[in-house]
Amino acid sequence: MIPESCLIYDIETATNGASFQELEKHKLRFFGAYSYIDNKYYLYNHNEKGKIRKLIAKHKFLIGFNNKHYDDVVLAQERINLNYKVNIDLMK
Repeated sequence: MIPESCLIYDIETATNGASFQELEKHKLRFFGAYSYIDNKYYLYNHNEKGKIRKLIAKHKFLIGFNNKHYDDVVLAQERINLNYKVNIDLMK
């Protein structure tokens, strides 16, 4: 059973031709998530960072795939801090 305080998330980025090794050039385009608290899907664009932060703040557990080495790095560049959450990377 998945705890109610889980948020499943993924991002889409604009790479602008940059390689995977050039993560600093990757920019957030969309943030998609499913909230077990709200039993609802969310999709935010890169201009809605305040809404992304509020959604993340409501949850204790964050679950993604390759999020620790990609998604979280890109989100950190956008000043979206995930370090204070229990972060589960399904790729590991």
